[in-house]
Amino acid sequence: MFRWKCLFLVSSLLLSVPIASHGQSQPPPTGTPKITSVTPGGVGYAINSTDSNNYITGAVGQWDTAYTGGVDGPPTGNEPSGASTLTVDIDVNAGGKLQFNYAYQTYDGGTWDWYDISLVTPGGTVPIVQQLGYPVHEWGVYWQVPSTPVSIDLTQYKSQHVQLVFSCQQDGYGDQSQGTFDGLHITSTELTAKMLTSDDHQSIGTGDSHASNAYFPLGGIFEIVLQKYDSNGTTTDLSATFNLDSGTPAAQLDSQALFPSNVVMKYDQKDGQATVFEASHTGTHPLTITPDDSNYQPVNLTLNVTMPQALGTAHTDIDTLILPIADRKGIPPQYIKAQIEQESGSRFNPRAYRYEPLSGGVGDFSVISRGADLRATTDPYASKRLATANDCKDNALAAGATLIDADIAPRSIYQICSGGSCHALSSSDSLVSGWDIIQNNPTARWSVVNRAAYNTMKTAVDKGDTCNYVWTAQTSLSASYGYLQMLYLTAIGSLHWTGIDGGANNPSYLLDTPDNLAVHGGSTEVGTTYIETILRRSHSADVNNPQFDSENDLEDIFRDGWTGYNRYLSGYADLVLAKSYHWLPSIGQSIFTTTGGN
Repeated sequence: MFRWKCLFLVSSLLLSVPIASHGQSQPPPTGTPKITSVTPGGVGYAINSTDSNNYITGAVGQWDTAYTGGVDGPPTGNEPSGASTLTVDIDVNAGGKLQFNYAYQTYDGGTWDWYDISLVTPGGTVPIVQQLGYPVHEWGVYWQVPSTPVSIDLTQYKSQHVQLVFSCQQDGYGDQSQGTFDGLHITSTELTAKMLTSDDHQSIGTGDSHASNAYFPLGGIFEIVLQKYDSNGTTTDLSATFNLDSGTPAAQLDSQALFPSNVVMKYDQKDGQATVFEASHTGTHPLTITPDDSNYQPVNLTLNVTMPQALGTAHTDIDTLILPIADRKGIPPQYIKAQIEQESGSRFNPRAYRYEPLSGGVGDFSVISRGADLRATTDPYASKRLATANDCKDNALAAGATLIDADIAPRSIYQICSGGSCHALSSSDSLVSGWDIIQNNPTARWSVVNRAAYNTMKTAVDKGDTCNYVWTAQTSLSASYGYLQMLYLTAIGSLHWTGIDGGANNPSYLLDTPDNLAVHGGSTEVGTTYIETILRRSHSADVNNPQFDSENDLEDIFRDGWTGYNRYLSGYADLVLAKSYHWLPSIGQSIFTTTGGN
């Protein structure tokens, strides 16, 4: 059957005409751009709707009957003759970006049916999509163009009124066509967020529905800047005020948590117009950004802090231990991982152990076997002690009633020597002298790290003062354990450590082994509690209501915390801080996205 198709017009020339200048000064444009109306026209079959985000969706052209006549077949349905149109009226005001997605579907060839999108301005008509159709001279085959994004800079039309016109041309034969669009909106500003602890950054128009939430990793340091669109297609940072509302932590925080009211901390010192933040706890924190220029609307953004994908790129197996502790306590997770590396070594040894015979205030010589003589009568030290020989302090003492083999075993890293033969200390070695251990293990460097106490003992040896050098080494009571090398004396005396589930508080339960962690033992929980305690004592105002100019202020208070944790190693705080830069949190997702979390 011969099909007669009349082609009434092939005039699809659309012009881009410069805006005329009349040589007179114009007042500066004010206000945000507005869509004032959406009007159907032409031969009908034009519909539109607006969603809760004020995004407009529309369709032009009749589309209700599939064509079944085959290639170049007879008419099989209704189809109007002419153009179905929707006209979107826009007051550009101070300018912005017009954004939408379009799509097209048809049973007809592009000779007869097509889709046009154009922007009608005072200076002329600008084509956006021009005579989009199936590029063949036949009909009866389904053809489509999938959803395609469009972004149009309106700033060149400031203070003018423009029209965005969607038009679907149809020839009335019965092989239907339809053009659609969705997500049509205008934004005059955009947010740019940049992680300062990684290379991640992202920009998004403030009119985009995804711009209501931003996602950052726990411990992440990031900056946010509000920008306006310029007529040359670039952006300019806007001066603005950034106000945090009350944050809502996702986890139950420790009673002594640092920064308990700050899911996110805001630093006062700006980077240009950008404001810098740091993520302290997982949860949400509303942020209002108010431009100084009242022509631009305030932006409401919810900051979402989620668990990092990883801390650095190595030893990520311990991140699952570190992250929930960091979250509950408000300690940046990279700081905890750095201190673990400093304390337990680059191998991140969960069984790290060190006997402390000479450390002032916590060592065997100062308080356990001498000084306060805690081994003798004070629990839990007395119930966990090793059996002792007679000495100037006490008659021989029996082993503590709740001492276990696991408390004795770690000392096997040291050796004792007799008659030119040396062997690793074991549980069968009894009544071992502290002085013998010091003398036979020079790599432990007790004589260097604790020089004053060592010199006192050495003088006692030279003078034959047995009271000050002959005593049985309490290698379990006077020792540090686990990832954070928590001293047993500090755990019990300063932190009142209650031990594992069930109440057992033997020294060996401070090792960060899987079995100990399973019953809430290990040094990481206790050691980070010690940091909390030090900072709450020395920086109470800062950790309750932080008013920091920059990250340097946060680093400074943690330097004090680390120095209090280990007063005996010169430069300890600087060593921990330097290591923290190796373990910066990675985000693991887009900053602006519809869903968050890992």
